[in-house]
Amino acid sequence: MTDEQDKGNVAVEEALYVPRFQDLMAPVKLPRKRPPLPAVLGGAVACIVAIALVVVIAMVKPFSSLRATDYASGVSQASDLQTRYTAVSESLDQSLIFLVSQSSQYDSTAVSDVAKHTDELRQSIDSFAQLRVTNKDEEVNAAYDLYERQAERFIELANNLAQSTKALSETKTACDAIPSGTVFDSNYTSEYEQYVSSCRASVDKLAEAPAKVVTEFAATLSSTLDQTNDILNQLKDIGSPVGISTGSAKGQQLTQLSSQLVDLDISSGMFSDFYSDKLQQTLDNASPAKPFDRLKTALEQGYDSTSKK
Repeated sequence: MTDEQDKGNVAVEEALYVPRFQDLMAPVKLPRKRPPLPAVLGGAVACIVAIALVVVIAMVKPFSSLRATDYASGVSQASDLQTRYTAVSESLDQSLIFLVSQSSQYDSTAVSDVAKHTDELRQSIDSFAQLRVTNKDEEVNAAYDLYERQAERFIELANNLAQSTKALSETKTACDAIPSGTVFDSNYTSEYEQYVSSCRASVDKLAEAPAKVVTEFAATLSSTLDQTNDILNQLKDIGSPVGISTGSAKGQQLTQLSSQLVDLDISSGMFSDFYSDKLQQTLDNASPAKPFDRLKTALEQGYDSTSKK
């Protein structure tokens, strides 16, 4: 083999040489002959694009997906929601307790507490809306929307009821002052008329209360007072009860009308029934308990799925 052939073989081997990755990473001396400028620019651009792509992938992937810690933050905030809701419920119960307790009266402090705790519940709801899990997880977001709407209904009802408690208390006091005595007393009918007049004045104010369930109750009271007045008119038609024996026809009529007045009793018993039935039903319908359970379930499922990765 000639010297010219040897030089040719060496040139071919140099052209086919592919460096190892370790060799590329190791510092090398640049050859004296620099490559053409376009080749340098092309290589630099390709390198920059590759690096940028790696950086984008590294940055986007962690922030576009949810982690267990995101769901844990949601669970923590959901717990705060429940705490705030419980505080509203307890303060509202305290403001309404006079409806079923003879020893309790209107409590302005409890009314203020309702306003305070509803504000705190709203703040907690707003904080939940800012969480990554609320904005990234569709199930959590849908459950939160349902909860938020129902919670707002409850907040509105709680505030309106609290603002209605003073009128409720005044009406209960006025309508609880039923005259003593019997229909056989000479002044019983006139005293009962005065009682009905005082009770109705309070009921008329109650009809302007902000809570719809309370104004409906006021309408029921007003209707009952109308029926009471009808009975009182019948008592007046009979005339003075003095000298009427219980066994006589008029006496039996007085006894029947007296029983009807008892059936129409609008004293504390009617307010207690309102609290236990209609009012509690209204509160149950406005409660965000079911949407909260759905929200909690969505968070738990998300946490379980991400914590296993």
